[in-house]
Amino acid sequence: MADQLIPSNEALVERETALAWAGSVRSTRYQIREQLRSEELTLSELLQLAQKDARVGQIKLLWALESFPGARKVDTRRQLGKLQISEMTLIDELNPTSTNAVLASFLPLAQIEATR
Repeated sequence: MADQLIPSNEALVERETALAWAGSVRSTRYQIREQLRSEELTLSELLQLAQKDARVGQIKLLWALESFPGARKVDTRRQLGKLQISEMTLIDELNPTSTNAVLASFLPLAQIEATR
């Protein structure tokens, strides 16, 4: 019974690996948020980046859209509802039709905000 309470070296290594991975994902997510807020990264660039980087693809679409300057949570959620896209959808789960709909719906808003 005492052996079950003490984690093995293998378990400790797995835990450290998992913690490092989680830290990397969090760091990437917040770097992306800052780039979106500062308009260094556009919506179309974000969607392209998600195809190349699995960590970016695992970001929730709603979270990314709400990161844009001037984005309003209620309006963003309503627009996703009109597009029949769940608030829980990850960026890499978007099919080409949904991707085009998101770009068509949210890109004009981002351009309007950028000119203000």
